[in-house]
Amino acid sequence: MDSEPTTLGCLLYLAYVLRQFEVPAFRPLESNSLVRDMVYQAKLGSGNRVVRTELPTHVMAKGSDLPLKLMSPGQEADLVFLLKDLESLGLLSWIRKGSGGQSALHIVPEPAYTTFFADFYKDAEAFMG
Repeated sequence: MDSEPTTLGCLLYLAYVLRQFEVPAFRPLESNSLVRDMVYQAKLGSGNRVVRTELPTHVMAKGSDLPLKLMSPGQEADLVFLLKDLESLGLLSWIRKGSGGQSALHIVPEPAYTTFFADFYKDAEAFMG
């Protein structure tokens, strides 16, 4: 299964706006768990209660994680500020999950902004193309 253009567009949008905050200190964002199959999801869920959800957004290619382990405290603070702002505008939802070296921000674009984020992805793809 491939990742959704909406999910990829949401991540690209976050990186784009975050870069505007942090010039010249911006460091690329690490992302993981864009897409999982149900077998892997179930395997993860056997040892991690956070993974056991009614709506497995990673399996649906609707959610992604931004691990915090290698992120600077300043970038994390900027990213959380941005996520809170975008959530207040209704563009996405997010939660902090895990702890210690496994801590990450789980990001899901809101369905009402599917076209916005998918178009952002398509424009980026055309620019790079």
